[in-house]
Amino acid sequence: MKQLQKSIKTRYLVFITTAFFIIVLFTVAIQRGINDQYSNVEVVKKTGEILVSFQKMNRTLNSLDTITVDDLRSQSLEWERAHTALFTNSLTKKENPNLNALLNSIDNTFQNILKKIHLIIEDPNKTENHLQAINDFEIKYIDDISLFLNQNESITKNHQNELQYLLYILLLISTSILILEFLFVLLPIYKKSLAKNRELYRINNQLLASRTDISLKMDEVNRLKTNLETQQKLNKIFIDQAPTAIAMLDNNMRYLAVSQRWTKDYKMEGHQIIGRSHYDVFPEIGHDWKKKHQDCLNGAIDICDEAPFKRSDGTVQWIYWDVRPWYVSEGKIGGLLMHTGDITSQKQREKETLRTEKILEKTNKVARIGTWELDIEKDEYLLSDIASELFNVPIDSKMNRKKIKSLYKEGKSRTQITESMKTCIENGTPFDLELELITNNGKNIWVREIAQAEFINGRCKKVFGILQDITPKKLYERKLYELNFELSKVNNELNTILDAGPMAIISIDNEGFIQHFNKGAQLLLGYTSNEVVGLEKPEIYLLENELDNFKKNLAKKYNIGTLDFDPITEISNRNDVDSREWTYVKKDGTVIPVYVTLTSIKNEHGKPVGFLSVAVDISKLKNIENELVNKNKLLVRAEKITKMGHWQWDAVNDKVKWSDNLHDILGYDKDILDVTKATYFDFVHEEDREDQINLLEQMIDQRRYLPNTHRIRSTNNTIKTVLLLGEMILNDQGELIEIIGTLQDITEQNAAKEKIIQAKNNLEVIATKLTKQNVQLADFAQIASHNLRAPVSNLNSLLYIYKLSDTDDEKMILFEKFESVIGHLTTTLNNLVEAIKTKNDHATNTKHLSFKSILEKTKDILAGEIIASNAIINYDFNEAEIVNYNEAYLESIFLNLIENAIKYRSNDRVPEVHISTYKDEENKILLKIRDNGLGINMERHSEKIFGLNKTFHDHSDAKGVGLFMTKTQIEAMGGEISVNSNVNIGTEFCIIF
Repeated sequence: MKQLQKSIKTRYLVFITTAFFIIVLFTVAIQRGINDQYSNVEVVKKTGEILVSFQKMNRTLNSLDTITVDDLRSQSLEWERAHTALFTNSLTKKENPNLNALLNSIDNTFQNILKKIHLIIEDPNKTENHLQAINDFEIKYIDDISLFLNQNESITKNHQNELQYLLYILLLISTSILILEFLFVLLPIYKKSLAKNRELYRINNQLLASRTDISLKMDEVNRLKTNLETQQKLNKIFIDQAPTAIAMLDNNMRYLAVSQRWTKDYKMEGHQIIGRSHYDVFPEIGHDWKKKHQDCLNGAIDICDEAPFKRSDGTVQWIYWDVRPWYVSEGKIGGLLMHTGDITSQKQREKETLRTEKILEKTNKVARIGTWELDIEKDEYLLSDIASELFNVPIDSKMNRKKIKSLYKEGKSRTQITESMKTCIENGTPFDLELELITNNGKNIWVREIAQAEFINGRCKKVFGILQDITPKKLYERKLYELNFELSKVNNELNTILDAGPMAIISIDNEGFIQHFNKGAQLLLGYTSNEVVGLEKPEIYLLENELDNFKKNLAKKYNIGTLDFDPITEISNRNDVDSREWTYVKKDGTVIPVYVTLTSIKNEHGKPVGFLSVAVDISKLKNIENELVNKNKLLVRAEKITKMGHWQWDAVNDKVKWSDNLHDILGYDKDILDVTKATYFDFVHEEDREDQINLLEQMIDQRRYLPNTHRIRSTNNTIKTVLLLGEMILNDQGELIEIIGTLQDITEQNAAKEKIIQAKNNLEVIATKLTKQNVQLADFAQIASHNLRAPVSNLNSLLYIYKLSDTDDEKMILFEKFESVIGHLTTTLNNLVEAIKTKNDHATNTKHLSFKSILEKTKDILAGEIIASNAIINYDFNEAEIVNYNEAYLESIFLNLIENAIKYRSNDRVPEVHISTYKDEENKILLKIRDNGLGINMERHSEKIFGLNKTFHDHSDAKGVGLFMTKTQIEAMGGEISVNSNVNIGTEFCIIF
């Protein structure tokens, strides 16, 4: 038994030993196969790196005119390192003579190509001499690399086959020795080996697929590069030929491209601008503007509607600008785009308009007119103080239709007012009647009564009227009222022009055929794009005589002695832009005046390929100009009726201008132009002359003009009593430069002086109300111009780029931008329409709104500013979470106040904004928005804090529109807004809904 146990033990030891050696041999064989596979993968990887490096270097050689020699040297070194790594790794094997010979061939080709590249680097001017040799070696090099990969793959496969044979032998031996219970030792190793082989096969296949993918991606990179170069050329053409002033600068503020309008606006014709520094071209630019430019190079956008620009020659030029960065790739800024415009002439016109308005304002102070308003549903009259006086009823007394009718004299007057009022209420027919009144004190007076109905949804709601005592002294008040009514109508028409459709943009090729006909042109002329593009010439909508005059005008402008020339060619050759009025003939035969800007379109070689016409319908403008002329005539007639004239004294040069009616009042010859201060004092009554001279000197010393009454003696020796009103105009140093005013013959009115004094306060209320209405109309025009300029400009730019786009992808991207810009424009237009309707239906478009939802939407809109400023916004809406309000107004209120809190933050602390809601004793909702910013000096600015264009900090984005719009919207909804602020502590706005 012991012998048997020893035998079993010995056999067991032999078995264990044999199994151990079998396992060792099996493991060694598998490890060898794995090493071969890793080696093969490494060879394929390094070969791939060589091919990628070689292709990059080859593209650099083919683009050496745009890429520097340093780039070529860097890429050749990268290729050389990859090649050396492969060559060293492969020669260490020394297993296959054929493979080593192939490696030597590859190395020889590599050395030949590298020598040529070094020659190019040493002398780039001889690139073309070496490129053909490199191309010849390139084919052999790539073929040898491919053959090397194939042979290396064949060797690897042979090794795999040998490994498989060895595994089969070991498996047979192990199967004959090992019994079933030991298979759990062999089986895991075998499975692991098979899994490893499958993984290596998979890696090898992936590397082969990667090689193909790399090749496809390199082709795509080349295509994208070509498209980018084309797009850059188109961008430069667009900038150069843009009808507005545009400049493109790099990160060093050097000019890359400028439009022709830029050189014209800044008087740079004939100067070399491209490549020069912006600060060399405009040395007058100060540090403030330079800092803004640096902010824009860091990603900011600087927009200004108007600002003075003092040129180096001492002149002042008013301009607007839009400066923003342009990007070479996502997140990488390549420089700045500047879009500016010269509005100097516009500012001069505004100054003249302001002066005229001041004259009218002084004229208004003399007006005296009674008004009434009849609420049909309540049957209640609202009488002005003067109307109450004319009816001889107590002020604020409640009057209905029956009581008012009883004041008209029974008979013709009462019948006329009864029938006219009935017709006005039922049909909306206005009336203008002369009627006789019997007032409460039994006094008979004649009045002129004018009324007009207001209809809403087809029903008469109110009737408005004026009441005027028919005497010579009242004629001026009536005319002045009508003039203000007409001015309001003109303002409304101007707003309609501002809201008109887009410009008509038409492009024509060198053959004279229309190539582009935008939506604005279709709306303007009545033709569709399909009817004219490629088929018609501009002659279909132009007048022949205007074409002849156009050619004659250019011949005179360019000093051309003959009419045998092409006007468009001349404009193009001179790099000029022509702007003038034309008359377009619409499809239906009607004509329409337009203002047209013509500019040449050139290709990338600077050769003309056509011209671009941008037309704006000015028919309404023409009508307004004619109407303004008529209004001036009406003003002259009003002055004659009221025996009033206006005057203007240039205190610096002692030059006086009198209106025609003032000449008539004094009896002075209108043809005599040399009028001075002394000329007028010659007309002053000798008993009043010295007092008037002393009074003028006193007013000049006090810098304040005082109304005064005195006598004059006209040229026919008639003594008249006149009333002088005026206003002094001072310069920045407080020196008197001009006085403007009116003179009224009040001889007949002097007897009614006491009565006029009693009515003065009432007149001031009416004048203030009319002035406020005119200011509101002017403010709205400024807001509309401010909000619509940028979107319309963006749409025009996108439309031009869309025409130059070649691929569907580019057009699809532009469509997405169209959607974004049109969305913002639609929102702006909707807000402006809502602002117009504020006094009529502001309470109809309300709904329940969540303060938290409005705040979250505002934070999304201001996300960039919040992140950039690290602003902290806290809120507490627990006491009042919901409010019934107009959604657009509430969004605008949150946006304006929170944006201001971030914009005017203090640099000494992190900006914090706290928003909360409360309810007062009357259950009204209060909203408070508090910040820790710069604050406002309330002692200086409390009265004008909500005024239009009022700013209180030196900030580039300050416009003075936001708080004005916020207060207008809150008051339109019947609410109130107040502010409490301390300098360098913060500001708190409180809104009562």
